[in-house]
Amino acid sequence: MAWWNDLLNSIFPPAYRAPVPPATSTSLAVPQPSFLDIILGAPKRTPILTRPTNISQYGVDMIARHEQFSAQAYRDAAGHWTIGYGHKIVWGDGLSNAMTLSEPQARAILSRDLQVAVNCVRGRVSAYLTQAQFDALVSLAFNIGCGAFSGSTLLKLVNAGQFNLAAQEFPKWIYANGQVAYGLVSRRTEEQQLFLA
Repeated sequence: MAWWNDLLNSIFPPAYRAPVPPATSTSLAVPQPSFLDIILGAPKRTPILTRPTNISQYGVDMIARHEQFSAQAYRDAAGHWTIGYGHKIVWGDGLSNAMTLSEPQARAILSRDLQVAVNCVRGRVSAYLTQAQFDALVSLAFNIGCGAFSGSTLLKLVNAGQFNLAAQEFPKWIYANGQVAYGLVSRRTEEQQLFLA
């Protein structure tokens, strides 16, 4: 039957068909119906959904802006020794609270740290996301840690496809040591807005 379809398509050019943009991580790739599909009323083809696989540059820059570069180690709101762009110094990572980092070194460490958060989101989110939603979730997972993200109500709501309810969970993550951290308030607001974009 393929030859008949080709013949009909050559006789009746499919000029009426709207062009379809190429698939990206945030778009749907919808196969075009053939002439016979339209004439014979073939069932609609299922759109092919694609997922974001990495954080965008916009997301990276947003996280870097909220973390703020520090060449010297400092204690964060939770009391952890931190350096560069929010990197928590842990035993065995080759860093200490006595060292100084250049910004390129800090960017390299941020890239490595972000991959952990990206893998966390990719491994735990089963729903289809836009790039903006993916970036917002990576920013949250980077900040609160994969363990907290994995057990969050926000993640459960995302996986249930309840995105508006999930967005309402962002403002709940604004505490450090039981106190409101005002830097986290602005961060959660931006993540929430990005998630709903």
